[in-house]
Amino acid sequence: MLTLIHDHKFLTTRQLQALAFTHHASELSAARTTRRVLQRLHRERLLASLPRRVGGMYGGAENPTWHLAPTGYRLHYLASGGADDELPRRIREPSERTVKHCLAVADARIAVEETARETGDVLVVRIVTEPDNWRRYTDSMGTTEVLKPDLELVTRTSDEHGHYEDRWFLEVDLSTEHPPVIVRQCQQYEAYRRTGQEQDRTGVFPLVVWVVRTTARTQRLARAIRAARRLDTGLFRVITGEQLPALIRGGVGGEL
Repeated sequence: MLTLIHDHKFLTTRQLQALAFTHHASELSAARTTRRVLQRLHRERLLASLPRRVGGMYGGAENPTWHLAPTGYRLHYLASGGADDELPRRIREPSERTVKHCLAVADARIAVEETARETGDVLVVRIVTEPDNWRRYTDSMGTTEVLKPDLELVTRTSDEHGHYEDRWFLEVDLSTEHPPVIVRQCQQYEAYRRTGQEQDRTGVFPLVVWVVRTTARTQRLARAIRAARRLDTGLFRVITGEQLPALIRGGVGGEL
């Protein structure tokens, strides 16, 4: 539980139930267990919840948003091999934009994992969050850059012909950036692909998937990517969140 919250920074009660309590006899049983575990961790001062904002931004009493309290952060950090004197002394208050994005990334992960459980022919081999999925590389100008996907995924699908492993970089878009900003991020993926580092390590370059909120946003970003210079458009896919399960089931080469 602490690791999940550490990896995603912020998770609601319902998201934690979907990620960590999936083998209960009923949803009601899972919800009760989730609340009981969270209440215990809160009493032990390992977790804290964000204050409810106007409009219920952070979920309210029924579905609060959780993050590691200083004691929980310290416990997780030391358990992961960190040194006590390297701990940050102050945890900054997050912006609403940051929290919304963290929760949206978690929703994408939940969609992938639920797809795997429900279909039976998709296996989630690996899910990596920031910063563990960052890629450092040197661009054509000799500058060190860092690629920062929202999620890195490895999935395996099966059919009558055998098993197929697919690799993905997911970017979750909340319509807060103009298309030129998205194109610049795509150009960074293209620059990293040209180094050959990923292909040397895994044999293939992951499909970069932009998960957006609306069909109109999908069309807008897809047009911008197609119009950009020096971008291999086959490297990118722009979809809505509702299309993510179908994409994962079909694999990198599948059709929606």
